[in-house]
Amino acid sequence: MRKLLCNLLFIFLLLVLSAYSSGSKDEKKNVEITLFLDKDMTEVGQNVFVWSFISGNEQRIWDSVYVAPHSDSVTLRAYTPAGNYFKVIFDKIGPSSLNVYANPGDRVKMRVGSRDRNTVFKKAEEGDFHNDCVESILSKRPDWIKKHEADELENEDSICYYNRKLIEAYKDEIYHAKSPYLAFSGVGMIDMYFEDIVTSDSIRYFKNYVMERYPDDPRAQSDYAHDPSPEGLVQANKIKEINMRRNINENVLRNTKLGNRLKLALRNVDGKVVSLDDLPDTAYMYVDIWASWCGPCRRQFPTIKKVHEKYAGSLTVYAISIDLNHTLWKEAIAKDGTEDFVHVTGANNLREVVPEVRLLGIERIPRNFLLDKQKKIIAVDLTGDELMQRMDSLVGK
Repeated sequence: MRKLLCNLLFIFLLLVLSAYSSGSKDEKKNVEITLFLDKDMTEVGQNVFVWSFISGNEQRIWDSVYVAPHSDSVTLRAYTPAGNYFKVIFDKIGPSSLNVYANPGDRVKMRVGSRDRNTVFKKAEEGDFHNDCVESILSKRPDWIKKHEADELENEDSICYYNRKLIEAYKDEIYHAKSPYLAFSGVGMIDMYFEDIVTSDSIRYFKNYVMERYPDDPRAQSDYAHDPSPEGLVQANKIKEINMRRNINENVLRNTKLGNRLKLALRNVDGKVVSLDDLPDTAYMYVDIWASWCGPCRRQFPTIKKVHEKYAGSLTVYAISIDLNHTLWKEAIAKDGTEDFVHVTGANNLREVVPEVRLLGIERIPRNFLLDKQKKIIAVDLTGDELMQRMDSLVGK
């Protein structure tokens, strides 16, 4: 029995050690990125992601974190075997494609705000390697701008001048860079943008030079460049989805900010199009997005009905159902006794939520907007008794 227990313990230890030693390095994240958030980024909750190329065209999402409203910072973790750059994406407000450069073990700290929506290169408060890379890139930006201007004007003399100047800058980086990353990047830039000017023999020489100088760098390995694996393709599609979601979220925030005028024209239970502008000219309008299957939505109806009854001459309720099954929608109206509301559907005959409703931000419901006489948003997502309290304060009863 003792021998059996010892054998089982030995097997267990072997499994543990095997799992640890064979575990992917990807799981042992060695880079920490801390972003300090300006107040203009903290009004809404959002997700932030970090990803990078790991070899060739292989992409990997390393971390995703939910940033709660009023948070002042967020920390992301990633892995790299050598100096590399990472992309940081906030899915609503803030950077959409921020580069962060890191060596293994680096801790990079940076402040970001909504103004950084299109920022790619930004200095960090902490992170020497990151700042070296950003400084290198920004130092060449004026010459790239001048080159593009010369291209547009078809000024051949200027084009040649800035081509030579940039090539010399990248050659200097190949020979004198502070890190392997910058040296390999110099070769890559010449190979990508100046292959028609620099001979193939010279490019091959530059590649061999940096590979011999940094033989232990992953980029020096013969199998570094390759087409993405099936998992890499999955990751690439996820990154595309994140960027698509970012674009949608930006449109939602733009369409639903306070002071924005809502324009909606949806079909009612009889199939007739009812626009917000077609409704009685009341002082206020309450646009409520709900569904028959949404319990919290329907639990709010008694309160909404009380407010509607109290302010019948001042408030119109425009209730948008996102039910794909219109029969369930109509049954819920009768069961909840909300016939006095103006009921419209946000779904079409193809069982899709229509774009103008999606752009109101319906990743969660209930969702509602209180509008003034000009159909401008004056409040968003009033819950419970908040609608009654707001109407009491507005109408003064």
